Amino acid sequence: MLEVEYINYSIPTRYDPATDTVVDENGLNASTDFAAEQLAADKLVANEVAAAVKTWQFKDELTVDEYRRLMLLNKLLGQQLNGKTVGKGAIARALTPAEFADYRNSLTQPQSFVEVKYADGVPDVLKRYNIMLRDADFQYNKYEKMYGMRSIGRANFKSESLKRTMNKAEQLYEHALEYLQEQIGIAERDNRQGELMHWFDRDIDFTTAGNLGIDADGVPRVRGSSSPHAQDAGLPKLSVRLKREQRVLENLLRAAVACAYVPEPAEEVKVPIKLKRIDFNKLHSERD
Repeated sequence: MLEVEYINYSIPTRYDPATDTVVDENGLNASTDFAAEQLAADKLVANEVAAAVKTWQFKDELTVDEYRRLMLLNKLLGQQLNGKTVGKGAIARALTPAEFADYRNSLTQPQSFVEVKYADGVPDVLKRYNIMLRDADFQYNKYEKMYGMRSIGRANFKSESLKRTMNKAEQLYEHALEYLQEQIGIAERDNRQGELMHWFDRDIDFTTAGNLGIDADGVPRVRGSSSPHAQDAGLPKLSVRLKREQRVLENLLRAAVACAYVPEPAEEVKVPIKLKRIDFNKLHSERD
């Protein structure tokens, strides 16, 4: 379940040698082993679960219905773990009506914060911005190709042609930035800037001391962009199939635990005593 969750909800990042390195035993910089770090994090969670399991107590005996249900739950868990899809009908037979209702509800609930942020897809104004960047990138790539061909003697493009192509690319990048600044301004006035800002691959500062420029590397990219100029523009997978797979495993396992183990006693929650509020305006002045 941890593996499915990681695949579906983690945001892939681009390797950065400036930050994604560690010093090895020889004092040399080595690439960070992200896979090992994830395995260590998963092991920590597994150890916590294993420690909690030691406090659980098996039921002394099961009824015939509980035994049959536990056998079915075990069969479906094995089927799902082996990559075979468990049908809705089988899940309904294995779960109680309340458990099945919880399962169906879990399919529509966000799993993590990234699902809340990205599940609705790229906002329309950023789709328009992407189209504008695509046109600008086309002109910039055209300039790069012309410049490269001239530098190796395969074509004799005049400097004026190169300059004209580059100027057009810069104008398009500038136009895209102006449009983006306008849309962010509108979102800020409507108190909706949060809907846009988390979609970018970098922080955005439109001031003269900011981090933007009218070139391929200087414009912010929308997450999900495949441009080589994007900075960590990855998105979580957010696969409906993987979400269902995780939810099936979670709910079948939860039902099996409830069927086979004695329920742990619920902790008593102490409700604080509510003191009666005194209205000092009603006090008699002679008793003050």
